[in-house]
Amino acid sequence: MHRGSIPQGFLLYIPCPSQQSKRRNNFVDLAFQALNPITTVMNKEDEDRQIRETRSLLQKAGQRNAPLDIKRDALRRLIGLTRTSSRELKVFAAQNFSHYFKDFPDLEEEVIDSVYDICEDPDSSVRIEGYKSIVALSSELRKWTKRNTDVLVQLLQSEEPTELKQIQESLIAHIGLDPPAAIGVLCDHCSLYSDLTAEEKDVRERLRKLVVFFIANTARKDIFMHFRGSTSEAEQVFRDGLLKAIPDADNQDMEVIVKDLLFSLASFKTRSEYGDQLLRHLLDKTQTKYAELKSSTAPVSLTPIQPYLSLLEYVAVARRAAYPGPLLRFYHLTLIGKMAMQKLDHSSQVDIIRRLSDVLVVSEEVRQKQTDSVTSQELTTLRNLIVDACPHLLERLVKSHTDDRRHWKATVALLNACRQRQKDQKWLPPTNLTPTINELNTLAERAPSALEDLAKQVLMLIKELRTVKAPQAPTPLVSSGSFGAQKRKFDGGNVGSIAPVLPASNLSSRMSDNWRRKEPQTPVDFEPSPRGRKLINRLGGDISLGVRVSTIETTPKPLVRRLSGPGSASNGTPVRFPDPPGTADDAVSAGSMLSIKGAASKLAAKEVPAAPQQVPTLMDRMRMDELPRDGQGGSKRKRRSKPVG
Repeated sequence: MHRGSIPQGFLLYIPCPSQQSKRRNNFVDLAFQALNPITTVMNKEDEDRQIRETRSLLQKAGQRNAPLDIKRDALRRLIGLTRTSSRELKVFAAQNFSHYFKDFPDLEEEVIDSVYDICEDPDSSVRIEGYKSIVALSSELRKWTKRNTDVLVQLLQSEEPTELKQIQESLIAHIGLDPPAAIGVLCDHCSLYSDLTAEEKDVRERLRKLVVFFIANTARKDIFMHFRGSTSEAEQVFRDGLLKAIPDADNQDMEVIVKDLLFSLASFKTRSEYGDQLLRHLLDKTQTKYAELKSSTAPVSLTPIQPYLSLLEYVAVARRAAYPGPLLRFYHLTLIGKMAMQKLDHSSQVDIIRRLSDVLVVSEEVRQKQTDSVTSQELTTLRNLIVDACPHLLERLVKSHTDDRRHWKATVALLNACRQRQKDQKWLPPTNLTPTINELNTLAERAPSALEDLAKQVLMLIKELRTVKAPQAPTPLVSSGSFGAQKRKFDGGNVGSIAPVLPASNLSSRMSDNWRRKEPQTPVDFEPSPRGRKLINRLGGDISLGVRVSTIETTPKPLVRRLSGPGSASNGTPVRFPDPPGTADDAVSAGSMLSIKGAASKLAAKEVPAAPQQVPTLMDRMRMDELPRDGQGGSKRKRRSKPVG
């Protein structure tokens, strides 16, 4: 294309690229004789003569069975006319190029360049004819539609209203000729390229905004009329091109692309992969902008990214066009952490919590619809992470309490997430959440009548959260009875057949385990009665019962002391086993309990002098009577002689 400006009234002769055939007419002779640029004045008479000669040549070429040479000569004559200074000759050439354009592929490029030169002519009326000629050439050969559309798009920068109108009409005509090709070019101009210089970027940015406006307003109807569903080629090109343009769009254009254009397509009527793709593009852009903000040491205001957050909410919440999991994860990882919230100013904190609650509601709807899927598991995990952050999220809502309904809706959403986790996983609210819940309860009770519905939901959720208590430890089975043999009832059968007699060596460990399983209790001081004191003094203070006073009725006996062995008496009376050595002492030291033996020994040390010799105690004699012979369960007892005093 020739970019030079030619003064009006002068003729610039340029040698023709091909010198194989010289023409006999005056114009062609002058053109081939001009080895150097020659300028001359083209008067009205010369213009009329050139037009007459060219028209005559075109008539001959238009006859049936006209030789190709005549047609070629006519096309070359038209190309030559575009290089004159005459407005009339240029307009005449522009109006007749399409007649023989497709017949000579070798001249196509030269014809196209000649038309582009006309489109850059200083005269507006000539340029307008050039725009019309571009449409005519694309109509003859569709392969030029894409390139010609690109030229027309760049011409949208024209400031002449009449000229701009013709450019827009020519573009719309190209959309009708080849919708996928023309729409693809328009969408390409909505994106920027990374390899541009600063100056080129500024020019490209201005053009991009013009193209977005043209698509969304002037050509919207003509573009959408070619869409036949999400599978049509034109819609696919349009959708993919606009999705690619989102990273480079500013706030205003991005909202136009998303709300006015993309969501007018069938591809975004319901949740689909295209909605998920759109959400990812928006999330990437939001994260990039937020990274630039959070580097500040001052409290961060999220005002610069509010448009992006609103579009994210529009896609995932308002239109339900995308899976909300990535958005919920973005809030958790980026915005609602305790440290991240502290960096934000107060208004941004409240706004983030409100937006999060809206996403949480939609996520819960999706989770309940897909209870057995991987999606449900992921959303459950994300919900639990949000619930873990509820103590400081709800605390900020309480501190910034207002009568705004969205504020109360956020409170209900967070409390409901806590309640759902409690129902699903028997989760219990942490202790640091209790003060905030109490304050919320008070605020809900005092809420104005306009918020009565939301306040009731808050009160109900708080009541449900408080209803579930921590699970209690299982209480061990206890049997009633005295210090003698414990009696336990079983449903039928011989008790001796239920549990065999265990060797005495196993008793100590089992009894110790039994004491360890007992929850520690406050020891009760034991003060023997006067009669008991006399008995203690008479027996030398050596009564070894080893029983804690406070647990007489509640401490369970070892299994072997409650069950009878093979050597039971015929009347069903269980055989009694001796207390294992050291059991009482071990239990006293482990549980810090007070035994009768311990109390008696303590009193004897203060009031009664120790006996000069060891006297067998009552319990010793009872133990000797209860020992089975040879470790068996027979009825005969082995007698031991009393020690000599």
